[in-house]
Amino acid sequence: MSDHQASNYDLYLTSINKSCTQNIAKSEGIKLPAITFGALQNAQDSIGDPNREWTITVER
Repeated sequence: MSDHQASNYDLYLTSINKSCTQNIAKSEGIKLPAITFGALQNAQDSIGDPNREWTITVER
């Protein structure tokens, strides 16, 4: 994701009501792990050189 879209996506994800996701998962029999989303400016280009773009991170 470029043009700050990772940051926008992070804002979108954090805006979703937690109970909405929990209710959908519960109705489908899915147990959700405790996770945290973040955005880091640590992306790399196609040859592995840092390019200061953003990535979405997940911590369990």
